[in-house]
Amino acid sequence: MKKILEDADVLAARFESYETREEDERASAGPKVTNTAEYEHTRRKLADLEQLIEALSEGSAGDDGFRDLQLAGLRSQAEDLREELAEFDQRRSNTT
Repeated sequence: MKKILEDADVLAARFESYETREEDERASAGPKVTNTAEYEHTRRKLADLEQLIEALSEGSAGDDGFRDLQLAGLRSQAEDLREELAEFDQRRSNTT
């Protein structure tokens, strides 16, 4: 059990490091969603992720620590998609 907790701590630290690096890369990159078709595709992917997050949150199978890591990753991806959609909405509203 102690080994599992240590592994979970290591994974959590790696995930935090990855998140920071990803945020830096995203800030320097251009817009991800550049047209209406990409916007709709991203919106559908976000809806799929939100359903997956809900299902995983309600489930009880597997190790709690691993499930928490999975949820953290999925929530991070969902937040990234929300930000991309918001950026597109902002650009679109600035052009009208």
